[in-house]
Amino acid sequence: RAPICIHASPIPKETNEMGHFAAAVREVARAFGRGSMVELVTADAGMTSLENATVVHEELHAGYLFALKGTQSELLAEAERHLANLPEQQAIARTEETAGGKLERRLLWRTAEMVGYHGWAHLRTVLRVRWETVSKDGTLIAEMERYFVSNEAAGRFTAAQWLAIVRAHWQVENGVHKTLDVAFREDDRPWSRNPDAMLALMILRRIACNAMAIFRAHT
Repeated sequence: RAPICIHASPIPKETNEMGHFAAAVREVARAFGRGSMVELVTADAGMTSLENATVVHEELHAGYLFALKGTQSELLAEAERHLANLPEQQAIARTEETAGGKLERRLLWRTAEMVGYHGWAHLRTVLRVRWETVSKDGTLIAEMERYFVSNEAAGRFTAAQWLAIVRAHWQVENGVHKTLDVAFREDDRPWSRNPDAMLALMILRRIACNAMAIFRAHT
């Protein structure tokens, strides 16, 4: 129930989190073993590439669920061709929640028609998720659509579980990074410019962040 940080990998100054993704995954594989502790890796569209997906699939022996945007134009166009025009009645999962007097609705469509597409030999499943915010009087206030690719077979999870996994991805941002960025103000409080000290502080902050997450989940 508590989103926790299990590994921290300093990003070299000559790259960024997208360029460092494969190296970080390899570190996780060495630290925790392949195909054991880590079952599924989710990542934003900036990390979506054939190289990164292959590292997760072949070296970590885990599933992946990567978001699709214009950076993977061929995959996105094909995903839209299969899923974009499907009506609401064909959604295979949906959730509805009331928050702040507004209705938050999520819909899921899924296809297995893109297996191995565009050189992605391990690709098995593509998802389309639609978020809608509706006012009390039924007026559509906001809407957003996202597409995702996975090496997990379509039947690996139920439709409701696929939708839950997509939502759970945001625990990484809201439960870990937001605590470090907003509550701990990590970027504003480096406290030291010594590389060894900065690394030690990074680890200590994440230990504290994990403790807070566990306390929140159980109290």
